[in-house]
Amino acid sequence: MMIRIITPIIFCSLMYNNLIAQDYNIRDQELWTSYNVKIDLRKKLALSINPEIRWNEGMSQFKNFNILIEPSYRINNNLSLELSYRNYQTPTSVNHRIHSSVSLRLKKKKWRFNTKMAHFVDLRTFDHDFWSSNRPEHYLRSKNTIGYSIKRFSITAISDLRFNFDDIKFDLSTNRYGMAFSYDLNKSNSVQITQFINESHGLKIIRNYILSISLESDINLKKFLKTKKS
Repeated sequence: MMIRIITPIIFCSLMYNNLIAQDYNIRDQELWTSYNVKIDLRKKLALSINPEIRWNEGMSQFKNFNILIEPSYRINNNLSLELSYRNYQTPTSVNHRIHSSVSLRLKKKKWRFNTKMAHFVDLRTFDHDFWSSNRPEHYLRSKNTIGYSIKRFSITAISDLRFNFDDIKFDLSTNRYGMAFSYDLNKSNSVQITQFINESHGLKIIRNYILSISLESDINLKKFLKTKKS
């Protein structure tokens, strides 16, 4: 019943970019390379660490290095809570982002349905004096995916909407959507290649293409330590 309810919601989100016809300018093709490791600490507690390097200007120029640290608590097989911190380092600045989110995951045979609602705050510094004249930016993020698996392969459609808000406004900031192709190397490791289209909304839509290549590992800490001891 739950899948029947959430499927049309996710589908509508994935098709959002086709519902509103607007002009756009093509800006760049970026390359993101990352390694995401998820460590299962206890039965319901996990820690994800995700270092990433981003390149822009046609994949030729270093854009930033960032690292995500995200502890999560699994309420049940479908629902979990996350609190995360991401640090962005560019050649000229260091920025910070703090997330709090709730994730819903559903599975039906070979289909996977995921949705994640997050509130995040962008900070240029942790200096309170700076905040008095430069308020942190608040965003609401809705990330939805529909995936289908065939043995070791899977294909996933992704929609990622971000809304900027404060006391007086609530505006669509970014619409990111794309397709991901994953291959399970073994039970604990997989590689994923994703082509995103990123649309920044303003007076005109600025379109940016993003090729993401990621290696993902899932480590059970208890089993890992037993293996090391033996």
